[in-house]
Amino acid sequence: MTRFSFSSLRVRLLLFVLLAILPALGLVLYTAVEMRSVASMEAKANALRLAQSAANNQDDFFEGARQLLIALAQLPEVRKQDSKACNALFASLLKQFPLYVSLGAVDAKGNSFCSAIPISKSVSAADRAYFQRAVQYRDFAVGDYTIGRVSGKASLNFGYPVLDDKGTVRAVVLAALDLSWLNKLVTKAQLLRGATLTVIDRKGTILVRYPDPEKWVGKSMPQTPLVRTILSQGEGTTEAVGMDGVPRLYGFSPLGNARDAYVGVGVPKDIAFAPANRILTRNLAALGIVGMLAFMAAWFGADLFVLRRVNALVRATRQLTAGDLGARTGLPYREGELGQLAQSFDEMAEALQTRQAEAKQAEGEIQRHMRRITALRDINTAITSSLDLHNILGVLLEKIELFLPYATATTVRLFDEESRLLEPLASRNIDEQEWRAGPWRGGRGIQRLVFESKAPQTIRNVETDPRIQNLEFYRKHRLISYLGVPLIVKDKVLGVLSLYTKEEREFTHEEIEFLSTLAGQATIAIYNSRLYEETERRRRETEALGRVAQSLTETLDMIAVGERIVMSVRDLFGIKAATLRLLQPDGSLRTLASSGESFSQTSEGDALPAGVGLASVAVAGGRPVWSADVLNEPRIRLTDQMRDYQLRSGDRSMIAVPLRAHEKIIGALGLADRTGRTYRDSEVALVQTFADQAALALENARLYGESRKREEIQNLLKELSQDITRLDIDSLIKKLTEKVRQVFTVDISDVRLFEGGQWTLRGVSGVNPNLIPTSRTGTARGHSGWIIKHRKPLVIRDIAQEQNIVSGDTIKSLGVHGYVAVPLFSRGGEVIGVLRALTYQPRDFIQEEVDLLQQMANGAAIALENARLLEQTKKQALELEEANKAQADFAAMIAHDLRSPLLNVVGAAGMIQDGLFGPVNEEQKKWLGKIEASSRNLVDLVSNFLDLSKLEAGYIDLVKEEIDLKELIRAGIENYLTLAREKKISLKDQVDLSFRRIQADPRRLEQVFANLLSNALKFTEEGGTVEVGASQESGAEVKAWVKDSGVGIPADEIAKLFQKYRQTTSGKTAKQKGTGLGLVICKVIVEAHGGKIWVESEEGKGATFTFTLPCADQSAVSGRQQAVNS
Repeated sequence: MTRFSFSSLRVRLLLFVLLAILPALGLVLYTAVEMRSVASMEAKANALRLAQSAANNQDDFFEGARQLLIALAQLPEVRKQDSKACNALFASLLKQFPLYVSLGAVDAKGNSFCSAIPISKSVSAADRAYFQRAVQYRDFAVGDYTIGRVSGKASLNFGYPVLDDKGTVRAVVLAALDLSWLNKLVTKAQLLRGATLTVIDRKGTILVRYPDPEKWVGKSMPQTPLVRTILSQGEGTTEAVGMDGVPRLYGFSPLGNARDAYVGVGVPKDIAFAPANRILTRNLAALGIVGMLAFMAAWFGADLFVLRRVNALVRATRQLTAGDLGARTGLPYREGELGQLAQSFDEMAEALQTRQAEAKQAEGEIQRHMRRITALRDINTAITSSLDLHNILGVLLEKIELFLPYATATTVRLFDEESRLLEPLASRNIDEQEWRAGPWRGGRGIQRLVFESKAPQTIRNVETDPRIQNLEFYRKHRLISYLGVPLIVKDKVLGVLSLYTKEEREFTHEEIEFLSTLAGQATIAIYNSRLYEETERRRRETEALGRVAQSLTETLDMIAVGERIVMSVRDLFGIKAATLRLLQPDGSLRTLASSGESFSQTSEGDALPAGVGLASVAVAGGRPVWSADVLNEPRIRLTDQMRDYQLRSGDRSMIAVPLRAHEKIIGALGLADRTGRTYRDSEVALVQTFADQAALALENARLYGESRKREEIQNLLKELSQDITRLDIDSLIKKLTEKVRQVFTVDISDVRLFEGGQWTLRGVSGVNPNLIPTSRTGTARGHSGWIIKHRKPLVIRDIAQEQNIVSGDTIKSLGVHGYVAVPLFSRGGEVIGVLRALTYQPRDFIQEEVDLLQQMANGAAIALENARLLEQTKKQALELEEANKAQADFAAMIAHDLRSPLLNVVGAAGMIQDGLFGPVNEEQKKWLGKIEASSRNLVDLVSNFLDLSKLEAGYIDLVKEEIDLKELIRAGIENYLTLAREKKISLKDQVDLSFRRIQADPRRLEQVFANLLSNALKFTEEGGTVEVGASQESGAEVKAWVKDSGVGIPADEIAKLFQKYRQTTSGKTAKQKGTGLGLVICKVIVEAHGGKIWVESEEGKGATFTFTLPCADQSAVSGRQQAVNS
């Protein structure tokens, strides 16, 4: 059975028939749509007319209601508000007017007094719209559509006012129009089955419903689509789903002009569209019959006139598709499309049959090219996925063997920049060890020719080609033909790829090109691999150098730095041993550190004599030197011990590089490894770079060590200079020798001083002093005598080996070997002693150590001389102090003895002047007054001199107590007010009232203020100003001052002002002479309290004397305090 398919020709013919029928179908459907549209419009128009008819009828009802209410308003029963008569009358009238559901009347307040329907209780109409409007406008009023309170039916209420003669509203008559008349209107109109009539108010409440009024009346449905449409549009038509869910065609219109209610009439859509639907069904049935007849004609006609020929073409096509290129249609070549198609098909089949043979021939060529492309792709994948050179070459040789099966062997040689040779790197199908071990023959060999010409070279038969130099290699492996291509990248030849065959072969251009393409791809990979290896090597070296540099900067200890250097270089280069040697002044190389088995670790290897060993060659030449076998190097001078060690260890491959710091060679770094190891230029450069870093680290460590030693020495000398005031000479020397042992790491240190004609041993450190004699005779023998004679340091590596200078028995008994001593010079240049440093082991003291020790000795010598001078100075000062005290005591005694008779003279002169011994005339009084004044001045001078004598004796009596400095200053001012007034001088008080009480001697402070005020008034002219003040300067002290506007003090005299018996030039010309002791006494009193005093002045502009006093007491309340000497 033929499978149905839309691609079938028969089906397509049927589809054409269907397409022909489709316009008729469209016309039928269009007609049906138009008919439904007309039916819809007719139904909506009918509904709208019915709604408008209801609205028009309502106007008639409104007019009837108005006439009725006017008549009722004139009735006496209403105007008299006779409820009983009115009720009966209205009940009878209600029966005569069935359109109304209720008649009634209410008073002016809206209370019902008359109703056609009996009511059980009073009903108020005050809230009804018709009542309010009738009262307001005094005319006929229409109310809202509502459900009556009395009747319970949907109605429209009317009201009319009842007026008295004055026009006052006395009552309102009302009538309620029954809206059920609309149902009668529907019945009369004979609406279609399923039609509805609905009346709603403006709030969406259903007032009338036909049919089923009992189900819908009174419900509020403002949110239904139909109600929203009616309320929004007011009048018109719409198609909507009714409140009962039935789709209808609606016409709606407002009832009355007030639009308080709306009436809508709906007709079911299925009823309205029924005629149009019947016509559509009939038309579709007729069209279906016509279509079926057309389909049958197409079905059988297509098979008879078209499908049979087409099937013949399909069968032939399927045979051709199955591979039968001899298949033909068998149809006659008649006119028409199918006949021409059959002829074209048969011609095509014949052409295909012809070309099939050609395709098979080309297929083999395509497959061969695909294999080559695959090979190139595999190689490309290999070279891009790996940077390992051996992996890349392995893939290359494997692919060559796969796609060039005639290749017996393949090899790769790469050019070495340092050796300038084509070094063997990889091979396949050949003994690799033998191939690598074979000697390389330079000259113009075939591979060298490929390399230099940068072009492929072929040899059909190696036996007859003169370019072959190692013919025995070809014969041994039975190789006949050769093909070599250069490995080129960026116009640079990296090496040669060689291919060998065991059969004679003429290589085609295509084969050469293919192998060159493979080589080109491999060359890029080789270049990248080399670049990667070089980058990785440099990265590893840089990281290693960085780690080494960081490690070397972590410490500045010389030995630790050396040990890190040799350990780091071993790890970096993978060698067996490393030795670090420092250049000595005599040209020898002393071992600082070593790692691994090396000659330096033997007893003979601690130091290399000058010119011995590979390290000496590197130091002498200033450049790296290496040898694969030092025993066979005639340029290298070795000791017998070194030769024996090299023979035993077998590590005769060595490299030595100089250690250069700041363009100065400070030593050498040596590396030892297995015999035969060679070093490339890059490795030598790396070793030199490492050595340069190591040299800088060693130099930094050395400089740091020296700076530390110098700093310690400077600190020691500073301490010695500071300690001379509190330590004796033995303690100073002991401190010196202890620091020598610490700085220079020696076992014993002492100082030998030449005192009183003898050598005295002082400050022995590191050994029991009792083991060494403390004094010697003055003869200068042995080491100390040599130092005195030559006036320079003496250094001995091992005293036991010293023959020129005789050593003492004490040193020998102590087991001392290493010896260094430096002279102690006085300021006059004489040798006053020797500073020694001794070790139990032999030791090479370097020049820097000797220089530092001499520096310590020079500083110590100065400190010792200063200590001696200080002791002498202290002794002299003590003697002078005792003499001054005795002199002051004597002066105090004399002053005391003078003051008593002078007081008697003053007293006697006063009594005589007062007339106690008889009358005294004016002339006598004058001279007695002069005697009294001169005597008083002399008493003051003696008192001041007595006070000063006590001060110079070193003591001053202070009786401290808590005082109010403000009151003390004001009392002093009052004492001098009379004198100030006499001279017309303004005496001002500038005392700060805020500072606190202090501990001081009030009598002595009064003495200070008295001296300062007296001087100020003395040197201030009439009309001048003197100011006395005090303030709280800080929490620890107060400041007081006396300021005058007098003659001032010359600048060159201020410094001498507080010296004894010193007076300014202005003082010498003053009317009242002074003693020159007052300011000295003030200074001593202030300083005895812990304060200080000074003066600020400019000649001609007055002077200000200021002093400070501490707030807290630093001594007992009373007692004797030693004063500072003036």
